[in-house]
Amino acid sequence: MNIRLFLAIMLVSIALFSSTHPIYNRMLKLNPDLDKDYALSVSNAIYKCHKDTGIDKYLLVAIYNLESNLDYKQKNCKKSILDDSVIDRIVSFTKGKPSESKKLRKHLKNMVVKACLDLGLGQINVGTAEKYEECSDFNKLKNDWRYNLACSCSILSKLKDDFGELEPYTFWSRYNTYNPVKRLAYEELVLVYYPSYKKKIKSFNMGTI
Repeated sequence: MNIRLFLAIMLVSIALFSSTHPIYNRMLKLNPDLDKDYALSVSNAIYKCHKDTGIDKYLLVAIYNLESNLDYKQKNCKKSILDDSVIDRIVSFTKGKPSESKKLRKHLKNMVVKACLDLGLGQINVGTAEKYEECSDFNKLKNDWRYNLACSCSILSKLKDDFGELEPYTFWSRYNTYNPVKRLAYEELVLVYYPSYKKKIKSFNMGTI
């Protein structure tokens, strides 16, 4: 085959792929080190979430990029001392004699543990996950990006149902926090990766859309 014809075909193929996989392209632009097959699979799942919920597809990409750099292996782990409520649950679960329970409680009192509270692609907080039946499998939240993305999509969809009418362009920041000041900060951080979306928020706030 003529080398020029071959190169022309390749360029056309790349152009067609780019036009039919815009989410994939946006993901690789934000994180060029992503495995290509993984990125394509995630982009398809994000598109499905977009179609199912009506949430802007590039906004979803921006949220996932901020939360995990689009890496499903991300975990937010911190070392901390067990609080009394956790100790109470452990002691209650063991069902030992009073003397044994006292000894166990003393042992646990100053124990330092590593806790991973935000998991996976959507960095879903375990406290939030407990409120959603479809997010109840913590092992899958940590290791299965499809399960994690479906869970985060469900949470965002619920937020849109509950707050989308009054906050059509900012309901999604409740995914991170309900504190008004912290929500504004979260919106700024997410929209670093989707700056044109700020125009929609501004237009809505000015009453022009």
